[in-house]
Amino acid sequence: MLDVIDFMERMGGDAQLSQASPDELATALADSEVTPEQRAALLARDAERLGKLVGTPPVCIMVAPPGPPGTGPSPMQPAVPPPPPEEGGEEEAPTDCAEHDGAAEGPSHRREPLSA
Repeated sequence: MLDVIDFMERMGGDAQLSQASPDELATALADSEVTPEQRAALLARDAERLGKLVGTPPVCIMVAPPGPPGTGPSPMQPAVPPPPPEEGGEEEAPTDCAEHDGAAEGPSHRREPLSA
């Protein structure tokens, strides 16, 4: 026999149960010790009401490892802003490929086809 916390843990670990229809969920709840009020909140998928019945607000936490190197900043590796421009110096020319001298006209290198 399961109480509401055990039942929700079971739902979180079972993809079919977490996506179950109300009838399938009611069948699964039949073998539990979940109170009728909690059962109604679960069937309605009302997290706020269920949180009040259990005595705790709903909390959702996601922990994800940072991506492969070079994929951009992550919470574990925050972005570092560029340094402020130096005063009194000339502005540096843009280095964007489209604005760079002739870079947008064609590929930077050519590869010869392999001969058989």
